[in-house]
Amino acid sequence: ILVERYRQAIAEHPLATEIAVTNLSNFLIDRAGVTFLTWVEEVNSPLLEQAIGLYLTFDAVLGGQTLRAGLLAREQALGSAYLYALLLRIEDTLARCCRWFLERGCFLDLQQVAWGQRCLQLYLRHLGAVADERESARLFAAGLPQDLIERLERFSALRLFPVLIDLALDLGGDFAKAIRSFRQIAEFLGLPGLLESLTKMPARSEWESRLKQGLEERLENACAHLVRRMAEGAQTIDAVFGHPRCLQKFSRYRRLRKEIERFPPADLVPFAALTFELEGILDALN
Repeated sequence: ILVERYRQAIAEHPLATEIAVTNLSNFLIDRAGVTFLTWVEEVNSPLLEQAIGLYLTFDAVLGGQTLRAGLLAREQALGSAYLYALLLRIEDTLARCCRWFLERGCFLDLQQVAWGQRCLQLYLRHLGAVADERESARLFAAGLPQDLIERLERFSALRLFPVLIDLALDLGGDFAKAIRSFRQIAEFLGLPGLLESLTKMPARSEWESRLKQGLEERLENACAHLVRRMAEGAQTIDAVFGHPRCLQKFSRYRRLRKEIERFPPADLVPFAALTFELEGILDALN
């Protein structure tokens, strides 16, 4: 109401920009925590405005506000510790979406929210049922409606959503094609099992945690890059990996992958070696 009534006065206020930035920063800190802005500062401070824009866009796409409101309304029934863990699940997913787009110099603005929401519905149908019976029962007992419970449970399964929506932007907005093509390449490379194993690897230090996150993202990025490569040249998987410059590297990749599958690693080194070989294939193709 205040904005509508005093729009002109607000626009002409000498501190309008500073007040707007302060309000947006407070909005982010209240929801994502101060570490979100710290991370943006570490990446590159000029990206702050873009990071805030991405956060607001993905929050609208994923329905973060509705989920938060539903959880906060049941704070007493959920308990502070469990409520915080659930809110953190939302913020972790939003931070991953923002980080993926920022590091690749991509952007999704508020004009694309409706498209992003359609992509999300396609992705959720692709995922199918993602249920934890114990958590569902706990949330239901706390009084959360069933649709909110289902959305919250699926939040932890949205890891690939930013990868796929980024890829869809390069495929003319065709999200269904992005899912289909990414899955085809990922299965050919054995990435679903590898990423599952990598995700389960314990990180013994902050440096290992960063390395683990970096390896996961590089494997996913390599897969997306191969999809783009195939789309640009209308090539088949066999044509790409059968290229003379790739044959030896792909052979080493397959050998390493089989070793990891047969003998689960005790640390991150084998996954790093595998990622190096996959990126070597990309370098050869380029």
